[in-house]
Amino acid sequence: GTITVNSGGTLSPGAVNTIGVLTNTSTVTLNAGSTNLFRLNAATSLSDLLVANTLVYDGTLVVTNLSATPVTNGQVFQLVSATTPSGTFANAASVAILPVGTGTFNPATGQLTVTAVPPTIPTTPTNITFTATGSNLAITWPTNYLGWSLQTQTNTRSVGLQAATNFWFTIPGTESATTTNLPVDQINGTVFYRLFYAAP
Repeated sequence: GTITVNSGGTLSPGAVNTIGVLTNTSTVTLNAGSTNLFRLNAATSLSDLLVANTLVYDGTLVVTNLSATPVTNGQVFQLVSATTPSGTFANAASVAILPVGTGTFNPATGQLTVTAVPPTIPTTPTNITFTATGSNLAITWPTNYLGWSLQTQTNTRSVGLQAATNFWFTIPGTESATTTNLPVDQINGTVFYRLFYAAP
């Protein structure tokens, strides 16, 4: 028989944490307002699969990666196999792949192609480098450490470096950069810098 998923309804070919196949030899209609849940495994390139003779797309496509392995740019997953497809998902041009990633869905082929994956931010410490020119201090750190913040603390020479977290202050804007220029103030007794990363 036919399958119709109306607004507020959900289609899910697989179970909660497993990859599955749903086959229908008639017509599947996914109406506007429907949610269509598909799961994939980036490590194996397998995914839920909806097989249909005639398929009318609409509604929203929701995709979740079940693997600890992240998706990669250009990776392709076969979500749908339909003899006569028509329409498209409302978000086909930009499908969020949970927990991270974005893809595009081609309704003619039934394929999801990964188009963007946020870079992995390193969690191990790295070094900062500096160049002093006159009264200017240029500080840089590796470009793949974008997302880390540059912090500073200023104390008298008799106090020196304080270990407590509340002595460190984040320099605004450095969490979205990998270089910054700071003025050198000779009145300061000691000035310390460090990179800091707060895991989400």
